[in-house]
Amino acid sequence: SDDHAVATVPFIEKRPIASSIAETDSTDGSTPFALTVGEEVTFQYDIYLPEIDMDSVVVTDTLPVGMQYVSFNVVNFGVPAMTDLGNNPLTNPDVPVASQSVTFDFGDVQNLFDGTIGPDDIIVLEVTAVIVDAPAAVAGATLTNNVDLAVAPTAEPPFTVRESSADVMIVEPLLTFDKTGPLVVEPGGTIDYEMTIENVGPPAGNAGPAFDVVIEDVLPAEITLDTGTVQFFIGATEVFPTLTQSGGGFTATIPVLDVNEVLTVTYQATMGAGVDAPESFINTATVNYDSAPGDNPNERDYPELEDDHRVATPPLLDKTIIATGQNQTGDGAHTPGQEDASIGETITYQLEITLPEIAMDDVTLTDTLETGLAFVSADIVSVS
Repeated sequence: SDDHAVATVPFIEKRPIASSIAETDSTDGSTPFALTVGEEVTFQYDIYLPEIDMDSVVVTDTLPVGMQYVSFNVVNFGVPAMTDLGNNPLTNPDVPVASQSVTFDFGDVQNLFDGTIGPDDIIVLEVTAVIVDAPAAVAGATLTNNVDLAVAPTAEPPFTVRESSADVMIVEPLLTFDKTGPLVVEPGGTIDYEMTIENVGPPAGNAGPAFDVVIEDVLPAEITLDTGTVQFFIGATEVFPTLTQSGGGFTATIPVLDVNEVLTVTYQATMGAGVDAPESFINTATVNYDSAPGDNPNERDYPELEDDHRVATPPLLDKTIIATGQNQTGDGAHTPGQEDASIGETITYQLEITLPEIAMDDVTLTDTLETGLAFVSADIVSVS
């Protein structure tokens, strides 16, 4: 008697099974499989081989632009394991990397016949890649990872190359920033500041978490931070970031601000008691953030956000007598240095208003005359 085995064709299946950043919430079975720039993704390849002798088994993985190869791991060579044609255990393949192409050459493989396709016929391979800061890796982009399986049976023509692919989708953060406070504060008074930072995500959607959110506010020399008043809230929950503060301002780092989260920062400062009025002071606060936690060489740094606020001391009003209608009355009748006036004599007052450098909805001057005085006329001498 004699027998002959006829094999089914090999094939390969591929899917993403894990990622390195928990906040993107991508696990085996996630659809879409969301990744941020700088995040690693692990793909699993199930390589189904026929129960025959094979001179060559080669897997070629073509990574999309925006993704780079990191490492591989052979989970198993089948359970129980296949061998090479010399009946020796299979070893890790040679893995040459050429640009976006990674090749896994398993060499010759012997897969003994048992009549059924099961775990003993499947090589399980894991490949890890990373999303890099490239123009192709933008929010909403789908990156497709293609793989080919080439198998050459012993003493037979090669099988047709089998193909598979897997998709991942890029997500990104987009923060907005607003700083508010009072317009006018008396010298020596307290200034209540508030910052609002929100991760709204890109306008077209596909939002991702913001990492390493650094908030900095350097105050003018005339304004002193009240250390100990700086508080941080994400929603209604107080958080306690890394904080460096002094009278000149503060720097804080929030590890992550997730999609749709709102960070509120409140703090107080004191206007210098010796500040001349009216004066105004502007300061600019900044926010920086990126796409991956920590010092990640593949992360994307986003443009710095800034917002300024101007605060002023109150306006000044000065009123003096600059002329009277009769030179003869002088100032000797009652109090020296204080103008005297007779009944019927005109008095010209000068009112000088000094305004702070801020936006004002309305400026109104009201002059209430004492009993015995009657209004005659008024002129605006100059503006600025």
